[in-house]
Amino acid sequence: MDERVNANTESSTKELLNEKSRWNEMYERLAEYKQEHGHCHVMRNPKRNKSVGRKTDSSEKANLQSLGTWVGQVRLDARRPVGHPGRLEPYKIVALDRLGFDWEPRENYWLDMYEQLTLYLKQNGKMPPRFIHNQKFALGQWCDTQLDNYRKFNSGKKGAYITQEKIDMLNDVGFVWDKRGHMWKENYERLKEFNAEFGHCNATASNNGGDKSFGTWVTKQKRKYGNWKRGETKSQELSLTDKQAELMNEIGFDESVEVDGRKLRRPQSQPSRPKKAMKYGLLNGTIAGLVNASEEIEAKSEGRDDTGQEQVEQSNMGNHEQAMDENDNNKMDSSAVANSWGDSANAVSLLVDAIMNKESQTGSSDPVNGT
Repeated sequence: MDERVNANTESSTKELLNEKSRWNEMYERLAEYKQEHGHCHVMRNPKRNKSVGRKTDSSEKANLQSLGTWVGQVRLDARRPVGHPGRLEPYKIVALDRLGFDWEPRENYWLDMYEQLTLYLKQNGKMPPRFIHNQKFALGQWCDTQLDNYRKFNSGKKGAYITQEKIDMLNDVGFVWDKRGHMWKENYERLKEFNAEFGHCNATASNNGGDKSFGTWVTKQKRKYGNWKRGETKSQELSLTDKQAELMNEIGFDESVEVDGRKLRRPQSQPSRPKKAMKYGLLNGTIAGLVNASEEIEAKSEGRDDTGQEQVEQSNMGNHEQAMDENDNNKMDSSAVANSWGDSANAVSLLVDAIMNKESQTGSSDPVNGT
């Protein structure tokens, strides 16, 4: 702005500022603000004036808002072409320059953040995060804004505060435009190194030194790789791309999970022994229940009906009650009790095996219900 004024304007500025006018009054308020806060960055929105650093009452908020609006208008007037009636007078430019007024705050902020990014990339070798310890990180937030502006710029949408010159500047320092793809590539290279060292890709947290984040990524890739093999490739969220799958194949990636060198795959759906025992009512472990189930299977295999079932149950109940009476009369020591339980457990196991074998011979899926 200095080139627009001459020596005469410099000398007459003080006199012109002494004249009574609204502009000169607002200038004095800005000078006071600069003296108190050390800068002239007054925002139109009072909530964004963080440099105030204290609670403000309604009148002070109104004053800050009016001052911020005036500052914005000053910048607009300074950009008006020569000959425009609203163009900022030369003495006003000189006066504001003396305060250190920022004529292009948005551009200067961009350049300042760009310098911070350049330094961060040199020191850390990667893009800054958006959050650090659950707190917003200004540099990471700024980088996300550049990504949004870049998408708008490429799609031709309005409101993209970025130019090809700025894009080139960001490319020069290694700005990452595809964050997701870049992160995938970094993790892939790490998995590739893991495979070269250990001979497999099962880099779960228990195998990779306790890195849960990387282990979780590997687990997700197993699921995505399986979806890709099955042709379920409609969504990148659920499947690998063809290029990613090709890279995985190069290192022998497998969607199966390995534990102690053994591949674990999802077992076929088969009823387990506890479910069989529950279906027959055998989990109570009584010999009577086991005998009943065995007799029913044998009856079905011989073509007999269930007419004798009630007699068998009554007989078994009698035997059970008689066994209980004998147990009450005989005082067994602790070792005898332990041996008795051990024998009962063996008997239960043998009877369950016998019942299941008989069932497979008869071809019945449910000997109790006959289904």
